[in-house]
Amino acid sequence: MLPPGPASIITPRRSRKGSGLGIPLASMPSFDMGCALEPSACGPNLSLNATPPPLSCAPWWLRFPPSSHRPAAVGSIGFFRQPKPAFKTITQLKGVDMKRRILLLFPCFLIILAGCAHKEPVVRYLNPATLPKPNGYSHVVEVEGGRTLYVSGQIALDKDGALVGKGDLKTQTRQVFENLQSALRASGATLDHVVKITVFMTDVSDIQAFRDVRDTYFTQHHPASSLVQVSRLARPDLLIEIEAVAVIDPAK
Repeated sequence: MLPPGPASIITPRRSRKGSGLGIPLASMPSFDMGCALEPSACGPNLSLNATPPPLSCAPWWLRFPPSSHRPAAVGSIGFFRQPKPAFKTITQLKGVDMKRRILLLFPCFLIILAGCAHKEPVVRYLNPATLPKPNGYSHVVEVEGGRTLYVSGQIALDKDGALVGKGDLKTQTRQVFENLQSALRASGATLDHVVKITVFMTDVSDIQAFRDVRDTYFTQHHPASSLVQVSRLARPDLLIEIEAVAVIDPAK
C-alpha cells in the first residue's frame, strides 16, 4: 500500500522538474530507518534530511519502478539512481580503452579476411607404387581448394546437332574432346583443369584408338579415369561419350 497522507499522492503525468515520477521533490516522502526493525513503523516522515530506508522497507512502487519512470538521478534518494551500463558503445570509448579494443578485434578481422580470400587450388596427381602403372591416366587426384566444374557427358555432335564421324571411333573421340573444351571454356577452364573423366564406349576392344586421341589432348597432366562398356548410347550410331570434372581458381 502507498504511505498515507497527501504527500504520497501521485499525479497521472510526469512533472517537468522533480522526481520524474510525477511527485515534486518538495513533497517526496522519506522514511524513518526504524522501520527496518519494526515494519509497522513504516510511514511518512516529512523531514527531507532523513536517511533513505533500505529497499526491503520501501513499497513495491519504489522498489521496482517502471523503466520509463526511472530517472537518472533523484535528489537525495540514492537507491533510486539508474545503474551505469555494463558495456560502453564505440562512441563512448576513449584513449586507452579504444586502443585496447581495436588491438583485441584486429586478429578477428585478419581471420575473416583470410577466410574470404580466394585460394588457388592445389592439385596432386598420385600413382602409388603398390598399384599397376596407369596408361594415360592417374590412379588418384587430390584437390585442395578451388571451384569445381561438372561437365555432362559429351557425344560426337557438332553445334548444329549433326553426327560427326559415323562408324569412326577416332573421329568421334576427337569431336567429343572438342565439345569438352567448349563446355569448359564457358567457365574459364581448359582440359588442363580436368581432374576426372568417365568414358562410356559401346565396344572397348578398340580402346587404343581412344587412347591415341586422348593423349593428344591431355599433355600436361593425366586425370583420373573410368572406362565403362555399354550396350548402346543415346543414339545407335554413337560410339563414345565422355563426362568430366574440373577444378579451377575461384577468382575465374
